[in-house]
Amino acid sequence: MDNFFLDSICEEEDIFWDLIAGDVSGNADNTNDKNSIVEKAVDQIGKLDEYKKELERRMNVLEAKSATDHDKMTGTKTRFSLQEPLSGIDSMVEILQCLKSMGTKLKTVQANFSPHEFSATMNIETQIRGEEVEERVERRLQETEWKLLVLPEASRIEDY
Repeated sequence: MDNFFLDSICEEEDIFWDLIAGDVSGNADNTNDKNSIVEKAVDQIGKLDEYKKELERRMNVLEAKSATDHDKMTGTKTRFSLQEPLSGIDSMVEILQCLKSMGTKLKTVQANFSPHEFSATMNIETQIRGEEVEERVERRLQETEWKLLVLPEASRIEDY
């Protein structure tokens, strides 16, 4: 929303409250002054109503755009697995970070951790093809395993 629009709303509100304050403070001594104050107040209320309608219209446009962007996303079931993982938790964290970086929305997660295999099945919403998501995540998992093998301090798990 542009600042000019908001500034003009604030200015109109200030004028409206100045009119009311002028009436209450006794500055309006005769009925003509009081009538003109009421007329100006009615005009200001009309302008504020127009601003309100414009704001509602802009909000509806933004909501419609948001809904359209959400509709472009498709639900995909993806599966990731890693044999003999060095750290299943680090692998899971990397998967989640990778999915976040691709702008996916995670719906459900089912993960299995064992010394012999790490696997995760996830339902996600994405604008990218499911196969591409799986490829990117698998690549990230391989990089993580390599880092953990070469640099053990790269682990996200702290020793207690």
